[in-house]
Amino acid sequence: MFDLKKASSIESSSKAEAKTDYILIVDDEEINRLALSEMLQRDYNVETAKTGREALEKIREQEFGVVVADHRMPGMTGVELFIELERQNTLSSKIVLTGFADLNSVVSAVNDGKIYNYLKKPIKGDDFRLAVRQAMSHFKMKISNRCLVSMVKRMMEEHAKLSKRLSQHEPIQSPELTETMAYYQPQKMNLSILFADIRGFTAFSSNTEAERVISVLQDVFQFMHPLVYDCGGFVDKHLGDGLMAVFGLGDNSNPAAAAICMQRMVDSAEPVLSELSQSVGGELRLGIGCASGEIVLGMVGSDLHNELAIIGQPANRANRLQEMTKLPLVLPRAEEVLGSFHYAMGIADPSLVEGLEDFRIVDLPDSLRVRDFHELTQIGVIAC
Repeated sequence: MFDLKKASSIESSSKAEAKTDYILIVDDEEINRLALSEMLQRDYNVETAKTGREALEKIREQEFGVVVADHRMPGMTGVELFIELERQNTLSSKIVLTGFADLNSVVSAVNDGKIYNYLKKPIKGDDFRLAVRQAMSHFKMKISNRCLVSMVKRMMEEHAKLSKRLSQHEPIQSPELTETMAYYQPQKMNLSILFADIRGFTAFSSNTEAERVISVLQDVFQFMHPLVYDCGGFVDKHLGDGLMAVFGLGDNSNPAAAAICMQRMVDSAEPVLSELSQSVGGELRLGIGCASGEIVLGMVGSDLHNELAIIGQPANRANRLQEMTKLPLVLPRAEEVLGSFHYAMGIADPSLVEGLEDFRIVDLPDSLRVRDFHELTQIGVIAC
């Protein structure tokens, strides 16, 4: 398939230019990994993995613009890897390499794994480099777009305010303006909501100078914000030492995106909160709750201020699930049921965490129910 002599010279490529784009190549055959790497290493940071499982571990630690995987691999095929990445809401563009015999199965799975491109073996260097370049451009476009939802939200609020003021001074005769104002009419949508709060922060802030309080809070938000946006959500508002995030307004949204964001927050909380706890001289813990369902979306306010409001049971339930993470810290009975945690705990609707690793489905006894939602008998819990 590849030129062995070329593959052996992989270390000799020029590294003069700074490379900021990361590529992951997944193939169970070493010679293939080396040859594909050689084709790309001049322009990209290239890493390799032997199996789909190893690739998943690397992707948890590093964001790759493009993931290239051979389809026929033992244990987990390239298509199965990409379907898993899509389930985890990974933004990486995906290219699968396939032989003619497997082409039909790969093509039929393109939509399931949101595969950007597939290349038939044998692979030609120029075709491969062009495909990767296009896939990287596609990835960068998604990166640029992931913050647009929150930007659009702010623009909607400002535009609604200006449109209302304009209508008070003169009749609206512009069809474009009338159509735009109609877009801001209340509507019902299915969204996922995440609430996060810092346990122990109130006690810390009450005995600390203002500048230090804000500095620590900024460190916490610097940790949480990228995780929200990486999972396709946006931060709707900050609530003192916590925040509310919304998932599902973008195209091709994953219903489990809020739970995936929660999982990533919990997985990466230890080093951040451990360091901050030491610096403030007390324990800081992260509590998270998320839920999904139908909400009402609309503009509320007055002539002085308008904002986009998200109203409904999912938002209320996500907040109550977040509140529930306090209980293991104060009630032995709650700790027996939910488990203990040192850095972070997340509680979610069980439907959101189905199939996600690290979550436990917990049956709630009658003596321990979610406030205002006593009918909820099961929850998904993750902790560290």
